[in-house]
Amino acid sequence: MNMNTINEERKNYEIGFLLKSEDKKTEIKKILEGRKVEVVEEGVVTGIKLAYPIKKENFAYFGYIRFLAEPLAVKEIDSEIKHNPELLRHLVTIYPADKINKARKERRNLGIKESVVKKALGVRMVAAPVKKPRKVEALTNEDLEKKLEEILE
Repeated sequence: MNMNTINEERKNYEIGFLLKSEDKKTEIKKILEGRKVEVVEEGVVTGIKLAYPIKKENFAYFGYIRFLAEPLAVKEIDSEIKHNPELLRHLVTIYPADKINKARKERRNLGIKESVVKKALGVRMVAAPVKKPRKVEALTNEDLEKKLEEILE
């Protein structure tokens, strides 16, 4: 393989970020669009209280964007985003396609439309396993009195 074929392989990435102000997400989107990446999904920016101060800030706005890009473009995006003074922290990770497909399949099984998920508050929806209730036998009054006597002794 030569370098051109390696660079042409697009992968799924996710950038998670903490911002000083909510409206600065548009700056991150502009950087992504400037590198001609395809935005797949955007999480809603939500305010959170930080566990510890970051750059003297105790409160931040968390958001994420999933996108398709070439590895070289991601390196350029990462270095450009680092210099944004409104950004407290960020992390770019590879987001495997099988996770995306699995999440979509789970949403379909739950009957949730993709448009509803995109409008949601950025919370990832995962189906919780359904637990069957335990069968509880009813106690008679005599058994209850015996248990109470045992407890009071």
